[in-house]
Amino acid sequence: MKSQLFATAFIFGFVISFAAAGVQSVGVHGSINCDGEVAANIRLELWDKDRLDPDDLMANTTTGKTGNFYIKGKESEVTTIDPELRM
Repeated sequence: MKSQLFATAFIFGFVISFAAAGVQSVGVHGSINCDGEVAANIRLELWDKDRLDPDDLMANTTTGKTGNFYIKGKESEVTTIDPELRM
């Protein structure tokens, strides 16, 4: 009986946490160069770095022929998102 009550309380707490999660967004723009050379067609990924669960991929893009890029993504999180741009 106690374990069933604990499981019910845990699930209820999880549902409340999920319902309290808000959608957050971030955008990044810039250009990538390598040793003064334009870095064209480089794949970029925008991630939300998490501590306890797997990181979340929010968006991906490729740099243009001049190395320029713009990427924006969003994620639903209870805590503040920790955006990370990966190449």
